[in-house]
Order: sequence, then structure tokens, then C-alpha cells
Amino acid sequence: MSKPRKTVEIDILLNYANGYLSADWQGGDAEPEKCRRQGLIDMLEAALHSVGRTRGYVYLDQTQITKSKPGIRWLDGQAPSHTFHETDPTRRRYA
Repeated sequence: MSKPRKTVEIDILLNYANGYLSADWQGGDAEPEKCRRQGLIDMLEAALHSVGRTRGYVYLDQTQITKSKPGIRWLDGQAPSHTFHETDPTRRRYA
């Protein structure tokens, strides 16, 4: 009889992390929430590096994060003008 698998596919981990990092709710700016997201980012980046799957990330903007601070703010609503004033660097999505 074979043993049950004890590993997680990187795509499942990536999808879970992206869902958590992009979850938008009131109170998402609280320090404990930022710390949880940063811990998840650290773990995800280590896992992605270990399997050679680093494709980068994008910051989530004010159209994607509306109830708390976004990762980037586009000025005039579009690229290339942007600011990181009043933003949260843990608001990102990995490719």
C-alpha cells in the first residue's frame, strides 16, 4: 500500500497565497494583518525560489483594494504615473 502524498503543489500554494494577499475587508490595514501577509509572502517566495519558479509580482491598485490601503496608487487612474504614498507593500499578486 502506498503512503499518502505529503507535499503541496506549488500552484495550489500560489493560488491560496494570492487569494489571501488580495482579500479586501475593513480592518485589513491593522498591523497584525500586515504581519500575517508579510509572513505569507516570505514563505511563498522561499517556496517559489526552491522550485525555480520566480516570475515576479504586481502591486494591487486602488481599483482592486478598495476597503484598505492598496499596494500602489495610480495617479489619474493609469500608468505610468504612480505613487506609493499611503500604500501597503504586502498588497500584491504573484505570477
